[in-house]
Amino acid sequence: MTCFLRLKKIKYELRRRSFWKRINGLNFNVIILVLIVAAGLLYLVQINSVAAKGFEIKDLEKRIETLKDDNKNLELKIAELQSHSYLAEKIKGLNMVAVSKVDYLIPGSTAVAYK
Repeated sequence: MTCFLRLKKIKYELRRRSFWKRINGLNFNVIILVLIVAAGLLYLVQINSVAAKGFEIKDLEKRIETLKDDNKNLELKIAELQSHSYLAEKIKGLNMVAVSKVDYLIPGSTAVAYK
């Protein structure tokens, strides 16, 4: 039984040595080269994504500024249309007459009918 275990251990050592021999030579250099190229490609993809998002953000900021300007212009237009002078001109255009005396109705009794 010990002979069997010894042979198994020797086979394991041979397999382990042959694995490292394969990696130590040209294969190791190829693996490193592949890893460097993959890292470079991932870097380029990430930089491209960040640059594209930067342009999108810049466009959105420009849009926000134009919308703020439009909002200010609309608020000025609202204030102009609600001004007293504008309303007085509109009233004159409608041929309305100013009221001289106002009569208010005063209810006679405060009784309420029940059902």
